[in-house]
Parts: sequence; structure tokens; C-alpha cells
Amino acid sequence: MSHSRPFLTLAGLSLLWSGAVGAAEIETLGGELQDQVVRIAPERGRLVVSTRRRSLPLESVKSIRFRAVKRESGAAKLLLAGGDVLRANIEGGDDEAVGIHGGALGRRRVPLDLLRAVFPAVDPERERALMAELATENAVDWVRLRNGGTVKGSLSAIDGVRVVLDTDVEGGSRLGEMSLDLAKVELVSIAPLDDPPPPPQGVHVVARLIDGSSLTAELVDFREGTLRLRHPLAGSEPLAVPETKLAELVVRGGRFVYLSDLEPVKVEQRFPPEYTYEVSVWGYKRDASVTGGPLRLGGKRYEKGLGVHSYCALTYALDGNYDSFRAVVGLDDSTRTLGEPGFGAVVFQVLLDGKPAKELPTGLVKRKGDEPTRLAIDVRGKRSLTLVADFDPVSLHVLGRADWADAHLLRSR
Repeated sequence: MSHSRPFLTLAGLSLLWSGAVGAAEIETLGGELQDQVVRIAPERGRLVVSTRRRSLPLESVKSIRFRAVKRESGAAKLLLAGGDVLRANIEGGDDEAVGIHGGALGRRRVPLDLLRAVFPAVDPERERALMAELATENAVDWVRLRNGGTVKGSLSAIDGVRVVLDTDVEGGSRLGEMSLDLAKVELVSIAPLDDPPPPPQGVHVVARLIDGSSLTAELVDFREGTLRLRHPLAGSEPLAVPETKLAELVVRGGRFVYLSDLEPVKVEQRFPPEYTYEVSVWGYKRDASVTGGPLRLGGKRYEKGLGVHSYCALTYALDGNYDSFRAVVGLDDSTRTLGEPGFGAVVFQVLLDGKPAKELPTGLVKRKGDEPTRLAIDVRGKRSLTLVADFDPVSLHVLGRADWADAHLLRSR
């Protein structure tokens, strides 16, 4: 008696895997899953992530990290009005758009009305200082030159060679058109004419690309190795991104809620009474260390979190809407080589409705050079959450640069 046995030809195997993207690390409510993402598509009114072994709603996913084999780098950074970032080389341009190429999105025209700033090429430390200026000077277009000079006016065009300003805004008299060599420019600041595009509602994603670009957008679907997003860059048509250009998808608006995306209802910040405290310098930072650099703990960089300096207490409203609070805590890596040996420490405390969390009844002392600690706090039924970075009895506030890295809440169902 013969039995027929099913088999797959090479062509069949190719067909089976044609819709599967590269292996990915998927962080979910239940932990980390390593698998291949086959597709992300709408099912019964919600987006569902399908891997080789399982399917799960996108809202229960924290992030999907793709194993990119190559990291590209563009020479310029373009900051969009809504906070997104493009990394690419600048080529061409006119009074309506800037032309870019060489980045993860290929050749593209970026409308000037979507731009907030352009950094042709600048080191990270200098970029942080210029970003602080952007927050305070936004009434008119201006250009910062590498020699320290500043030119104000109305931006006419940016191309791969020059920046053109109409400088007739000075005192109401026309001073004429000024053309500046792009190689001598470190920042072009573009004053917003309208409110930035509103962020997507409901469950959406931040797509981080292999060149350092970052796009916040509605996810349309992910099929046959191509991610499709709704983003102002593409107008009414979906923006297509090949999976080979993807580094990570971070899910927003789902079960995971980052504290750096929320407004605290109460903020207390100070140094000991005999020391001068400047909130503009040492005030808490969102998604950055308190000095403005990246959040780094134990050699690892965190994209999300809170950077504070002791003493700092941040209180957030929970109103019984969340199940747990999670974070990685410690002194920022920037403190490791600073100060006298033995100096530099912070006492971390988590208060629920004003009382210490049972998981951290007496606080947690972290000193510079200590390995970071991962916290998981049950907050079910609680009304408020307070994160405290307190003085160390010996070090006081010295080097009290505390990181609440990856600080997030898990929303109740």
C-alpha cells in the first residue's frame, strides 16, 4: 500500500517565505519574542502582527527591532515641524522644497512648510546647544554660520550648495537677497507659519530607519517586505519603506505608555538650601539625560525615559488606569569618570498615592559605576505615581544625575 507524502519544492519554499521579513526581536506584554514578522495588517478593526508562530494585536507590542545588517548615514539632519527627523544628503531645492538623497528614503523632495530646521553637518555636542536655541528663537527664519555669525530673514531656498534668505525683514526696509555658502552654515532655523501636523490618533508607530531617520505615522500595513505609512511627507499616498531600511518600529497609543510622553501633575526640583539651583540647566529632561545628552546606563543607550538631577520628584496621575510601572534606573554613564572616588549617588524612590511602593519600601541607592537596576511596580488601582531622585546623605546632590530609563506604564485593558 503506497502513501503519498506532501513536499515543498524550492519554488514552493520561495513562495512560502516571500512575505516574511528578516528575523526580529519583538517586545510584547509577555516578554521578548524572536521570530520573523510575516505581515502586519488590519483584522476585525485592529492591526495584527503575524509571525511564523503566532499572531498578536499591535497594541500589545512595545517594539519590533529588525536585525539590520547595514547602517547608513546621511551628512545632514532635517528636523520636521512635528519633531520627526530625516538623515540624508541635500541636493537641489527651490522656494517650495529641499531635495534629499542618499538616506533610507532615497531621493525625495521635502516641502519647506514641513521643515523646522536643517543641520547641514554638525557634531552632536554642538547640535544640542543649537537645539536649545531653536526652542527660544522661532519668530523669524535665521541662519547660524560656523564662524558664529547669525543672519535673519525669510528663507527663499536651500539646495546642496547654498542657503538663500530674503533679508527685507530688518526694520521694514529691503536689504536684498543674500546667498550663503551651505558649507559655512551649521543651522538653518525655519519659523513655523502654521501649527505642526497633528500626531496620529490611536495606535500608531515611530519608524526608526537605519540611517537615523525617525518618522511618527499611522501604520497602514506591512506586507511582502514593505512597510506602508501615512505621513505628511507623502501627502495623501502611503509612504513605502523597504524592510531593509528599517531598524525598529516603536508602538505608541497601545498598552505601553511612556512617562516622557505624559505631563506630570506636580514637579519638585531643588538643590540643598546653600546651593543655587537653575531649573533651565538642571531641570528634568524628556528622552535625554539631565545634561541634554542621550540616556545611557551600563553602556546601553535608551531612546525613551527621564533624565533628572537630585532632588527631583515627578508626580503623574494614574486614576486607576494602569497595571504596572517599569523602568531601568541608575546614575547616567556620564558620571562614571567625574568627581572624587566614592562621590556621586542618588536614592531612587517610587511612591504610590504618596506612600512607598511595596517593591521598594526603603528606596534604592545607586552610585556612579553601579550596574543599572530594572524596576517592576504593581500600580493597579492607584491614583498617582511619584518618582523621586533624592539626595544621598554623603554625596548630597553632587553628580546626582539620575536616569529613569525606559520609564513606562502598562495600560489596563
